[in-house]
Order: sequence, then structure tokens, then C-alpha cells
Amino acid sequence: MFVYPHKLILKTCGTTTLLAAIPRLLEIVSQYCNCRKIWRVFYSRKSFMFPERQLHPHKDWKDEVAYLDQHFAAYTVGKVNDDHCHNNRNNHKYHDDDQTIEILMTELSPATIRKFYRKPVDEDSGGKGGTRIDRETGLINLYPSALLDSYLFEPCGYSSNGLLKDNYFNIHVTPEVDCSYASFETNIFENHEKIPNLINQVINIFEPRKFTVTVFNTNTPNTDKKLLISSISNFWGYVRKDKILYEFDGYDLIFGHFEREKNVKI
Repeated sequence: MFVYPHKLILKTCGTTTLLAAIPRLLEIVSQYCNCRKIWRVFYSRKSFMFPERQLHPHKDWKDEVAYLDQHFAAYTVGKVNDDHCHNNRNNHKYHDDDQTIEILMTELSPATIRKFYRKPVDEDSGGKGGTRIDRETGLINLYPSALLDSYLFEPCGYSSNGLLKDNYFNIHVTPEVDCSYASFETNIFENHEKIPNLINQVINIFEPRKFTVTVFNTNTPNTDKKLLISSISNFWGYVRKDKILYEFDGYDLIFGHFEREKNVKI
């Protein structure tokens, strides 16, 4: 959970019921912050690997939309029968410069999976194991000057929260072979021409067979949509299966889905 004077970012995983926190959060900001009106709300998630394991209201996107229908317009981004993302939003026209980059990766390479299991050298310290993984995988090099809090779970799994001045990045890894998954998200601003470098750094660390990228960017009169679109066009060793530009009121969202080329082995 990242808390700012004017916004709150809450990320969860597994079978947690994120939307169920909304009513209580609204009570808290009303009582303690004298906030009676929410400026904008964003809710998004990747299509579930195991939707049958989710709890209400997360069993179905229609249920999630109904839960927050009074605030949100709903979108399905990407192919319905393939990897895709769901997005809800409630937004007013006024906005600050904003950018969020999210990389969702599945079917990680065997070599990658092994790195996210507890080792004897980690002893009983999840924090010590997390620090080891930061160093051995190169995750610490994504933002070398950031404040990083990483944790290695027992017997496997990894989570990390990073802060760089007023911005954040977040990493979560589930390394089990039958459902290996890694996510990376940041609102640390990147010029469009530098976004491919960041994506390459991340996918080179995790070596996924498939990955999805979304770049959510403030739409201003000076926005160059061609640069935004080209920022997720091509990555060595992968074939782009989907690329879509969505234009919202004040924002652009570019979505891309990639799969490893059949003749490229990791």
C-alpha cells in the first residue's frame, strides 16, 4: 500500500478481496481527511489463471463491475480468449501528468523459477532472502538509487516494494512450475523512447514465455501517440500478438501482448 497526501495505491494478489476494502477506505478518508468526493478511481487486473478459486466479488468481471457500477465505466483490454486486462475508471477532466507501466509475465523459464526458492543461506529471514534475490537477479539494478524492501517467502515466492522520491515500483513473483507468474509495475516516469529499455531489462530477468505490457499515460496536447505506440512495438525473441491503443478522457492506454518465438530457447 502506497499512501500519498492526495492518493492511495493498493495492490493485492492471490485470493484477497481487494474491492471489499473500498467502503471502509471511503469511511476513513471521510472521517479523517474530510474528503467527501473522490476525484478519480482506477481498478484493473489481469485475467485470472484460476478464476474458480476467487472469492466474491472477484469470481467474475461482471460482478466486479456491478460492485462499483456507480463509479466506473468498464473495459476489457485485449482478446477475450487470450491474455487480457480489465479496467474500471471514474475520472474528472482535470488531471496531473501521470504514467503507469505494468508488465505481467507468465510461464517463466526454469532457470528463473529456481532463483525464487528459499536457500539454506537465507536462514529464517525473509528479508535476507529478498536482498539476496535483488542482488543475484539484477532487480536491484532497475533503479539503483531507490529504497527497496524485498521479502522471500517460505518455501518460495517473492515480493518487493520500491520507492524513488515520490514514485514507486512493485514486483511480485509466484515461481511454482504449474502457475509461474511475475508482475512489475511502476509510476516512475519514463520518456517514450526509454520505455523499451525498461521492458527489456525486466523480461531479461524473468525470461517469460508470454508477457503483457500496459502503458497508461496522461493525454496532453503535446502527446505524441506514435511514440507511445512504438514504445511497445518489438522485443527480440518475441512475437507481438496484440497491440491496441485506447483513448480515454484525459488518458491514453497502450496494450501489447507478446509470446516467445518458437525457435528461441531460454
